[in-house]
Amino acid sequence: MPITHPHFDNNVIFESDTMSQALAVTTASFREQVIEASHQQPVLVDFWAPWCGPCRMLGPVLDQLAASTPGIKVVKLNTDEEPEVAGAYAIRSIPAVKLFKNGQVVDEFVGAQPLGAVKAFVAAHLPKDIDPRFAEAEQLIMAGNTNAAETLLDSLPPVMQSESDVKALRAKLYFARIALSPDETDSIQTARVAAARYLLKAAWKSGVESLFAAAERNRRYATGAGRDDLLKAFDLGTTDEVSLAAARRRLAALLH
Repeated sequence: MPITHPHFDNNVIFESDTMSQALAVTTASFREQVIEASHQQPVLVDFWAPWCGPCRMLGPVLDQLAASTPGIKVVKLNTDEEPEVAGAYAIRSIPAVKLFKNGQVVDEFVGAQPLGAVKAFVAAHLPKDIDPRFAEAEQLIMAGNTNAAETLLDSLPPVMQSESDVKALRAKLYFARIALSPDETDSIQTARVAAARYLLKAAWKSGVESLFAAAERNRRYATGAGRDDLLKAFDLGTTDEVSLAAARRRLAALLH
């Protein structure tokens, strides 16, 4: 079953065709979207099935959690369609929700819960120092309101501009604008838009590979916008240190 890809328009960057805030993952994408992603932020996984009544009750709650709680990624896995992963995590009753950090399950619950209870469940695993302006800027970016997001980021004190969180948000803003631009002007632009959409969904490896593929077949792009695109992708902070170091070496080799 293919992963659900985001639908992009001129108003909303990060909603799927089903309007769900939780990303659907499969056996093929589980390692990248859950295991690897959990090294950067907590990942909440909803193991569910369409015939399950409590699952249908919990789904909208987790969508609200994803939309209103910065610092956590929420995904869902259909246990009927992906029995291999469900079996690996001994899923016997659904909905089963597991919280991953650093590649491991660190907490879990079973059954439908109200939003307040789910927020309390994840609160202990979230960073305590998230600046509310960061959350607001990210929401503006993912809603397609890039000018307002840029104004907000520009208003932050100079001492904060070099912080990794601000650099990551500026990188998201950069790719949001690419994602909203025309994607059929030429093959390089098509690749850039596709990569931006991957990167905004935290599919870092897929996005970076798309950028490298374009750069490797077009030297002019590689030494100009391609270099800028890849450096911005490196600022996103959504991959592990080993993968990031390998990508930096690959870019250096490409440019020399």
